Amino acid sequence: MRKVILMTLLVAVSGSAMADWVAIDESSFGKTYVNPGTISKSGDLVKVWELIDLKKSQEHDGESFFSLTSEVEYDCVRKSFQVLKTAGISGHMATGSVIAGGAGPRQWNPVAGGTAAERSWRFVCGKK
Repeated sequence: MRKVILMTLLVAVSGSAMADWVAIDESSFGKTYVNPGTISKSGDLVKVWELIDLKKSQEHDGESFFSLTSEVEYDCVRKSFQVLKTAGISGHMATGSVIAGGAGPRQWNPVAGGTAAERSWRFVCGKK
């Protein structure tokens, strides 16, 4: 039951209109976006939903998906992040159905310079 509720939540947040997503990075893997309307702050911690619109489909259990959404938590002071939830979605820009999803590893990782994670950290933490 918990998995069904999580999948429903992921679809609801992931299905936000494309206009809600702000592009922050592009690589050979895909284009990364954040959704400013999902930013929530608690002290030094900030949560946000992110989207990677993939250039090539990925597969999970024989099903293809073209986008990944994740709820990510950033520590603005320690310059680190952890993935809370993630989902692979069948269509581009988080359209279609959830192919795979679940809780993230809940492990703090440093934000490396010059990466999409750093651009997202700067965006959500208000760093210049």
